[in-house]
Amino acid sequence: MVRLKRYGEPKIIQSPVLYTIAGHPAAITVASVVIPASPGKVAQTIYAAKACAVGDIPGKSRTSSDPTEAVTHIVCIDFTTQESGVPTQMFSFIIQFDNAPLEPFFPGNVIRSLDTTTRH
Repeated sequence: MVRLKRYGEPKIIQSPVLYTIAGHPAAITVASVVIPASPGKVAQTIYAAKACAVGDIPGKSRTSSDPTEAVTHIVCIDFTTQESGVPTQMFSFIIQFDNAPLEPFFPGNVIRSLDTTTRH
């Protein structure tokens, strides 16, 4: 939630939730930061979600007799918005591992509605 720090001190509103995408471990966390109201303005809340998934990609060997070892990669997506409801655009991010079907990177069942959070 480093990106939120430019607006103020972020508050975690959903602790990291672990889940899987096509059998690969993943996690998501959601935070927010309140930008205080300036004269003549209304306070704003910025919401951010960060989801990361781990995937293995077969390594290349120099010769056909050398064993190949998988290389672990971590893919992360940051999503930032001023909308309090979980935006539908967030659910349009998809990922595909190997030849598995496309799956949402942000599954709806692991994200609480941001409308239910307490605002300070």
